[in-house]
Amino acid sequence: MKSVEQWLLFIFLIFVIIANVSNSANQILTLFRVQNIVSQQGAELDQLEKEKARLQAEVAYAQSGEYQQRAWRILLGLGNKEDYWLLLPKQSDLSSVYPQAEKENSLPHWKEWWNFFVGKP
Repeated sequence: MKSVEQWLLFIFLIFVIIANVSNSANQILTLFRVQNIVSQQGAELDQLEKEKARLQAEVAYAQSGEYQQRAWRILLGLGNKEDYWLLLPKQSDLSSVYPQAEKENSLPHWKEWWNFFVGKP
């Protein structure tokens, strides 16, 4: 009778030990997963903080007088007293400024390539 009780106690102890080892292993795996998630979230937080700083700098620039001056100049075409205006000739007048390119060859493009690869002059 004593040996049956000892066997039952031994089996129960083995079961408890296996359950504790299994539970500990699961907790360790869960801890590693959570640690990975925390590191990923930390990297994402750093990225979002950099973006926040960049956006705050953009807001500060948009609220500055420099941005308003630039918007007046570019979007509205307004200027200051110190600005110089350059008057350019019309598009049709530019042909007299640049020389016209002369065509040496009246062959089509594909024929020139054909002659190049075949070796005909």
